[in-house]
Amino acid sequence: MKKKFLATVLCLMLSLTTVACSSTTKTASNDATQKPASNAKVQLTYWSFFGGGEGTYMQTIVDNFNKSQSNIVVKNVIQQWGTPYYTKLTTAVAAGKGPDVGSAHISMLPALVDTGTINPLDDYAKDINIDWSKFNKNILASTVSDGVHYAVPLDTHPFVMFYNKTLLKNAGLLSSDGKPIMEPGVEGFEKFLATLKQKLPAGVYPLAESNSGDDIYRLWYSLYVQQGPTTLLSADMKKSSIDMAKAVKSADFCKSLFTKGYVQKNLADFVKTFSSGKAAITFTGVWCTPVFESTKGLVFGVGELPTLMGKSATWGDSHTIIIPVQKTEDKAKLDAAMKFANFVADSAPIWAKAGHIPASDKVVASAEFKKLPYRSDYVTAASHVVFFSKSTTNWAMFDIIKKDLDTIWNGSKDSKTALTKMTSDIDNLVK
Repeated sequence: MKKKFLATVLCLMLSLTTVACSSTTKTASNDATQKPASNAKVQLTYWSFFGGGEGTYMQTIVDNFNKSQSNIVVKNVIQQWGTPYYTKLTTAVAAGKGPDVGSAHISMLPALVDTGTINPLDDYAKDINIDWSKFNKNILASTVSDGVHYAVPLDTHPFVMFYNKTLLKNAGLLSSDGKPIMEPGVEGFEKFLATLKQKLPAGVYPLAESNSGDDIYRLWYSLYVQQGPTTLLSADMKKSSIDMAKAVKSADFCKSLFTKGYVQKNLADFVKTFSSGKAAITFTGVWCTPVFESTKGLVFGVGELPTLMGKSATWGDSHTIIIPVQKTEDKAKLDAAMKFANFVADSAPIWAKAGHIPASDKVVASAEFKKLPYRSDYVTAASHVVFFSKSTTNWAMFDIIKKDLDTIWNGSKDSKTALTKMTSDIDNLVK
């Protein structure tokens, strides 16, 4: 399995997958082989993959940690986001040259555990008295494998709905408290879109959405899991377990958004379409919150993804802090790394400025978090994220799913044919 994972990662280097993170600057030349300074402080090298605004917020957290005490110094080394990061991390750890602490998506944790890249954390957590109960149970559960904690969760970044208050108000679809007026279920949502299509100005669409790739896949997945209980893989992770009827229902609905003219076709940048006032709503990740906040003249609101197909559920992933395995165990560094990881988790009000929902329930309840605009409007989504299964092939599976779904959106295959092929492609990947 370890060899299979490494081969998969290397094959994926040519195609970055989602999510939700910004592109970063070039990889810094520093690595974990740097010698400790002579002042006897514990020196930690931290590999992160955050760029843009996210990078600024993370650097602030690192700086704050370094200022908060005098015994540990953390150096933030920004790496290239995506598959290249995980390839470099796994390779460096295997060579005994990995960082002291790192970042990782929850969806990648099973692969990192399987390859022996990261340390189990329970013993070290006890040494510094980390309180696991402070974390959102839904998020925390996805960092645990066989009852063992392998990461300190920082956030979750779910798929949500943004709406243009000005356009909805002009269409008579904004309530007195600034929320969309929308009847429940698929029928209610289609009625909402039809009314928008009728009343919006020429050149303005009811919905801005990606015509292929990440976000339309996230919408399909969200509606699929809203019909739960649903899974993509069997319990042993060795076979597809897609519920075909529910998968087709979700795909047919997504396809109808295009065929009924609710979404503009061939959009180059659906986020820009929404931010420029050319669409009434958009479905995307919470990382767009600061983008829309900084858009002059845009009066918007945001909330959880509407419950269209059964229960409240949505796509999402999470950022975590991990401690990579070292060639020689250094107890002082391990304790220092855990202290840093805990500090980062408790600094989530700063991180929430990037739009993410803090993993710590204590942080969510804090006055500092509550004073941030918009975040509290979708914070409950943290408990409704349906994380991917704990498979070592998650990221490779993401690419397969998106590729097969794209044949539905571009009209080259009907939903049943495309999803049948997806099932076969997943089976070939995980068997």
